[in-house]
Amino acid sequence: MRWRSCCGGAVFGLLFCGVFLWWNFFAEVPLKIGPETTVLTEPRTPDGKYIDYAAYFRGRYPAQMQTEKNAARELVRLLGDLNRSGDAEAKARIRKQLYQGLGLDERLEPEFTLTHVREAFGNEEMDPTDPQLPRSDPARAQAWVEENSPALDAVTEVVQKAEICYFPLLFWKEGDSLFWAIQEPQANVWLVGRDLIFRANWRISQGDVEGAISDVLTCRKLGRMLRGNRLSAQELDWGLRMENEARRVPFAANPDAQPTAKQWQTLLDSFATTSCLEDCRTLLEEYELFAMLDLIQHDFLRKEKAELEWAPFLKSCLGRNWNVVFERFRKHWEFETEFYFTRNVPAKVKRDTAYMTVPGLVRLATRYLRSDWTAMIIQTQILMSTDTHWAVSNAQQYDHREKLARIGCAVRLYQSEHGGQLPPAVTTDATGKPLHTWRVLLLPYLGEKALFDQIRLEEPWDSAWNRQFHAQIPDMFDAAEEPRPAPGSTIWTWVADAKTGILISETETPHHWMEPDAPYEEPKSGGRWNILTTDGGVWYQNPCE
Repeated sequence: MRWRSCCGGAVFGLLFCGVFLWWNFFAEVPLKIGPETTVLTEPRTPDGKYIDYAAYFRGRYPAQMQTEKNAARELVRLLGDLNRSGDAEAKARIRKQLYQGLGLDERLEPEFTLTHVREAFGNEEMDPTDPQLPRSDPARAQAWVEENSPALDAVTEVVQKAEICYFPLLFWKEGDSLFWAIQEPQANVWLVGRDLIFRANWRISQGDVEGAISDVLTCRKLGRMLRGNRLSAQELDWGLRMENEARRVPFAANPDAQPTAKQWQTLLDSFATTSCLEDCRTLLEEYELFAMLDLIQHDFLRKEKAELEWAPFLKSCLGRNWNVVFERFRKHWEFETEFYFTRNVPAKVKRDTAYMTVPGLVRLATRYLRSDWTAMIIQTQILMSTDTHWAVSNAQQYDHREKLARIGCAVRLYQSEHGGQLPPAVTTDATGKPLHTWRVLLLPYLGEKALFDQIRLEEPWDSAWNRQFHAQIPDMFDAAEEPRPAPGSTIWTWVADAKTGILISETETPHHWMEPDAPYEEPKSGGRWNILTTDGGVWYQNPCE
C-alpha cells in the first residue's frame, strides 16, 4: 500500500508539475478589451475580439472633410491623387480610397500638371528651398516659374480658403494595421510646399516681395494644417518641414526691394500660436499609441502576416498574458513620452517599472515578467521602425526657430521705425555703463509693450526697480531646452557680423534675458545652432560654415 501511495503521489506530482509548466510557459491568456489594455472599448472588429482603431479615427473625420474647406480635397482635385508608389493595381486601390474619402469622382481628371522643381532640374538630390538656386540658373528658374505658376496660383487660392488639410486613412490592402497607413499624399503636399518656396525665392530675386510673401504664407499654412491633424509622426514631420522651410526665405536679400513695415508685420502676425511640442505630445499620447496597439493586435493576436520582422524571442512559443503585455506596453510608452518632453520620469512610473532591472533569465521564469519583457522588446522594435524620435527632436528645434523668426521680424520693425538702424546690442548711459540689451528694445514689437513700459530704460538692467522683471521672460526669448537652466535664461545672443552674415545666434551657455550678452563664441567643430541671418532667413547650421 505504501508503494502504491508513493507511486500515486509521484504520478500526481509529475502531472501537477506538467500542468504548471504548461500553464506557466506555454499557455496564453487572451486579451480582454478594456481601458487598462486597449484604452478604447469601441469600435470593434467584425468578430468582436479586437478594437478597430482605424474605424475610430474614421469616425472622427472633420465635417469639412468633403468640402472646399479641406485643402487636401482641393489639392487632389487640382493636381490629381498625389500618389506615385506601387503597381497599377495598388495605385488604383489607393486612388479609390482617396477619392471616396474626399467625396470626389474617381473619373475626375486633374485641372493642372505641376512639375516639381527637382524633376524639372533633373536632380533629385538638390534642395529646392535653397535661396541661391533661382540665382544660379535664372533662365531655367524663370521658365519653370512661367510653366508652373498657373498651378501654384490655383494652390494658393484654395489654401487661402481652406480651414483643414485632412486626408482619409489609406491602406495598401484590407486588414492592414493603423501603424502602416499610407502617408504619400502628405509627402507630396510637402513637395508642393517646396515648389512654393522656390518660387518665393525667385520672386525675391525679381523684386516681387508681395508675391514671395503670398507663397510663404501658403506654404506655412499648409504645414500648420498638416501638423495640426496630429495624425502620425510622419505627417507631423511633413508639416514641420514645410513651416521650417518657409522660415528660411530671405526676404531682405534683395537690396533693391526691401519689405515694408506693413509686410514685416504681416509676416510676424502669420506665425503659429500653437507649440509644435504640444501637437507632438498629443500625437504621441493618442494616434501613435493606438497605431502601436493596433500593430500588436495585427501581428500577434489576429495571426495575420507580420508587418514587422520581430525578434526571435517574440516569435517563440512561450506563453504570455496579453493583458499584461498591453498594460505594460502602455506604462513603458508613458515612460518614454514623459522622458521625451521633460527628461524626467514621474515617481509613479519609476515604481511601475522598477523591476525592469530583473535579469533576463529570471524574466523568462514567470509569465508576468515574460509578458512585461515582451512589451519592452515590442516597443523598442517599433520605435526603431518609426519617425517618433525624429519628430519629437525636430518639434523642439522648430519651436526655437519659430521664435527666432518672429524675433527677426521684430528686428525689422524696429529698424523701420528708427531710420533703418538696427537695435544696438546694448544701450549705455553717458559714462558707457551698460543699461539694456536689444531684447528689451524689441519687447513692443513682440506683443510685450506693457512689460516694456514698466521697465526703466534709464536705469541698469539689474537696478533695484528693474530686478522685479527678471523672472518675467517673454516666451520669444525663453528657448532653453530641458533640463531647464536658471529661471529667466535665454540662449539668443546678438552677433550682427557682416562677415558671416549672422544677425542673431543660439549660444551654448544660457544667460539672463535682461543681461548684456557675453562676447559671441563660435561653436566647436561640428556644432550646429539656430541662427538668424542678416537677410532674414532662419537656419540650423554651423555658423562657421
